[in-house]
Amino acid sequence: MIEARRLRRYGRVLAAATGLALLAGACASTPAPPPPIPPAPLDLPDEVWVHNTLADMSLEERVGQMLMLRVQGGFENYRGPAMKEIERLVDEALVGGFVVGIGSPLDIAVKLNQLQERSRLPLVFGADLEWGAGMRLWRPTYLPYGMQSAGGTAFPFNMGIGATGDPHMAELAGRITAREARAVGIHWVFAPVVDINTDPANPIVNVRSYGSEPIAVGRFAAAFIRGAAAGGVLTTAKHFPGHGDTHVDSHVEMPVIDASLDTISMRELHPFRAAIAAGVSSIMLGHIAVPALTDGEVVPATLAPQIGSELLRGRLGFTGLVVTDAMTMGALRDIPGYSPGELAVRAVEAGADVVLSPPDPILAHRALVSAVRSGRIHYTRVDSSVARILRAKAKLGLHRDRMVAIDSVPHIIGAPEHLTVAADIAERSLTLVRDSSGVLPLDPRRIRSIAVVAFSAPGDIRAGATLAAELRNIYGRDVTFLRVDENTSQAVHDSAVAAAARADAVIFATFLMPISGQGHLTVPPGAAALAGRLNSSSSRMLVVAFGDPYGPATLPGSGTYLLAWQPRGDASQLAAARAIAGRIPINGQLPIVLPGTSVSSAIERPALNGRLEFASPRDVGMDAFVIDRVDSIIQDGIVEGASPGAAVAIGRYGRLVMLRAYGDLDRRRGFAAVTDSSIYDLASVTKVVATTTALMMLMDEGLLSLDDPVSQHIPEWGGSPAKERVTLRNLVLHNSGLAAYGPLWKELQGREQYRRRIARMSLEYEPGTKTVYSDFGIILLGLIIEQVSGYPLDELLHE
Repeated sequence: MIEARRLRRYGRVLAAATGLALLAGACASTPAPPPPIPPAPLDLPDEVWVHNTLADMSLEERVGQMLMLRVQGGFENYRGPAMKEIERLVDEALVGGFVVGIGSPLDIAVKLNQLQERSRLPLVFGADLEWGAGMRLWRPTYLPYGMQSAGGTAFPFNMGIGATGDPHMAELAGRITAREARAVGIHWVFAPVVDINTDPANPIVNVRSYGSEPIAVGRFAAAFIRGAAAGGVLTTAKHFPGHGDTHVDSHVEMPVIDASLDTISMRELHPFRAAIAAGVSSIMLGHIAVPALTDGEVVPATLAPQIGSELLRGRLGFTGLVVTDAMTMGALRDIPGYSPGELAVRAVEAGADVVLSPPDPILAHRALVSAVRSGRIHYTRVDSSVARILRAKAKLGLHRDRMVAIDSVPHIIGAPEHLTVAADIAERSLTLVRDSSGVLPLDPRRIRSIAVVAFSAPGDIRAGATLAAELRNIYGRDVTFLRVDENTSQAVHDSAVAAAARADAVIFATFLMPISGQGHLTVPPGAAALAGRLNSSSSRMLVVAFGDPYGPATLPGSGTYLLAWQPRGDASQLAAARAIAGRIPINGQLPIVLPGTSVSSAIERPALNGRLEFASPRDVGMDAFVIDRVDSIIQDGIVEGASPGAAVAIGRYGRLVMLRAYGDLDRRRGFAAVTDSSIYDLASVTKVVATTTALMMLMDEGLLSLDDPVSQHIPEWGGSPAKERVTLRNLVLHNSGLAAYGPLWKELQGREQYRRRIARMSLEYEPGTKTVYSDFGIILLGLIIEQVSGYPLDELLHE
C-alpha cells in the first residue's frame, strides 16, 4: 500500500511543477531592439514618429522630456513677467510638459495653447484631478459680492464613490473627468489614488482613498482607469508602494511605513496590481520610506531602485511611465547633502521616467545631462524613458494636433449631463453611520425651524451655503445659517448656541479635507466644544461630515451621523439636504472601519466562522512574491478574456494566505462583481487533485506508465488500429480521439455499464492530432487506477 506521506509529497511536486510552468512564460527572453527606422513624415504610424523624433533629438532635448514643471492656471498676459519665465523654461530646460494648477477653464485652455505654440515638440499637460475636473478647473468666488462662477464637474471624493458600492460610478467619473480635461488641453490625469487608508489619523490620504479594503480599492481604481482611458487621457496610480498606513504627510516630512514584506505584498500592492491589469498609463512613486523593501534602509521610494526598478518594473512587470511625486515636497528636505540636481539624478537611477516639479529645473536639467555624459547614467537608460514619453504623447495624438478649440470649452466643461451624473453619485454615496435617536428624516410637516452651523477651514467662506439654501427651499425661511472656523470669535459661537436653542433641529456640518502641507486633519478643540454646547441646547441634533469621516464621528451630537463625502461643489450638499428631509433614500455603505463605532464596511471580507484563520505567507513557509505571481496571472487572464472573473483562496497548514476576488460574474453589463465568497461550480477539480495525483503515485511505484496502452488495462478497449495506439498519456492530454461529450447518464447506471460503453466508443479523430476536452478519458483513467491499486479512488486517496 502506498504510504500517506507520499501523497503529500506528490501534492508538493505537482504544485511546484505548476508554478515552474507558469513562471516560464514570465522569464521569456527579451526581443532584440528594432533596427533604425529611416526618416518618415508625421502621418505614418505612431511608432515611426517616436523613432524618428528620438533620433533627431539632442541629449539636452531628451533629458528635457523627462522633466515636468508647474504652471499656474490663472490668467497671464502673454508679455508679462510670469509668462516670460515659463517660456524661458521651455526654451532652456526643453521640458516635456507641465503640471497645471488652479484656474478658470478658459484661462487654462488659452495658456496651454500658447505654450504648445512655443515648444518645438508637443508638450504633455498633467493635473491632479482626483475628484473631477472641478479640482483644478476652479469655480472662482468674486468678493466682496460672494458671486460664484462655474467650473469643472466635481464628484464626491474617492471614499464617497467607494461608499456607493458600485465601481461603475468610478468609471463614469473617470470618463467625464477625462472629457473635461481634454477640452482644456490637459492630457495626463494624476489619478486615481490607490492608497489603502488603514490609519484613521492619516492626514493626507483620508477621503482621497476608495477605502480600507484592498480588493474594493483595486476594483474601484481599475474602473476609474477604464473610464478615463476611454475618455482619452493618461492615468496615474499613486502613491507607490502605498501611502495609507501612516499618520505623516509627505508634503511635510518623510513617512516611514513599518509594515512587513508580506503585509505590503498582500495589502498595499494589491490595488497597484489591479491598476496595472486595467492598463494604467503611469504609476507615481511616493516620497515614502518602506524599509522592508529596501533592506532596512530608510530611503524614499522615489530614490530607491529596489522599489522603482526591481519591484515595480521587475516583479510587478509594469511597462508604463514611472513618475515621481513633486520633488518640492517636504519629505525630500529631510535628506541631507542632496542638491536639487542630485535628487533628479537619483530619481532617474531609481527608475523614474518623469521627474515632477524639480525645485530648480535648470539645475536638474544640467545635472542629468552631466550624469549621462560622465557615464553615471547610461544613455540607453534615458532613451528608454524618452521613448515611453513619446509613445504616450503619440497615443494622445499630440504629434498630429496639440491645440484645443477654445470655442468648445463652454460646451463641455460642467455640461448638464456631467452634473447629472455627479448629482447621482453624490446621492448614492450618502452613508448613515448611525441614527441612535431616530432623528432622521426631519419631517418638514413637524420641523419648522432649523439651525445650520458649518465648521470649515478659515478660507472656505462658502462652506455650507448650498446646504442651507436647499434646506430653506424645503423647510421655508426659518433656517438659520452660521459658518465658523477655528478663528471665529466667541460671540459668533454664542450666537450659534442661541439659534440652536430656538430651533426644532440642529445640523452641525463639518467641512474638513486633506490639504497638502497642513500636516494634520483633526477637529479643532473649539469646534468640539461648540458641538457640545449645541448638543446641550437642542433635543434634536445631527452631525453631517462633508469630507473627513473619522474626526467628526466622535463629536457630541453625533448619535445621528451622516457622511456626504465632498466639501467642495454643490452636489453633495444638495443631496444631504434632500436626504435629511427624507426626499431621497440613504443607501451608502461604509468603505472603512470607523474607530469607536460598531459599523464597518459592507464590502469587507466575510467572517470565516472560526474554521480558518489568516496568516502571512512567511508564517506558513511560502514566498509572498509567488502569491503576487498568481495574482498577476489571474489579472492577465481577465484582461485577455480567458474569464470574466475569478475567486482565489490559497492556504497551507489550515491557514489562509490569500483570499481575493477579481472581475465580474459575467461579461455582460448588469451582472454582479465577483466577491471572495462567490461560489463557482468547479466540477473538474477531482481530475487534478485526485485522479492525476493518484496516477503519479502509481507511476512512482512502477505500477503504471504514461506509455501504457489503454488496451493493456481495459481489454474491451480494442477494436481498431487507432484505438490500440491510445495510451494513458493520450487520456491525460485529452487527445485520445474520444468525443467531448455524451449524455450517458440518461440511459446508463453503475460503474460497469459506464466502463463498457466508454471502452467500446469509436474514436472521432486520429489520436494525438488535436486536443478535445473530454470527461470520458479521465473516467477511464480513474477506472484503470482503481483496477491497478485494488482500491476505489476515494478510498485510495483517503488512505
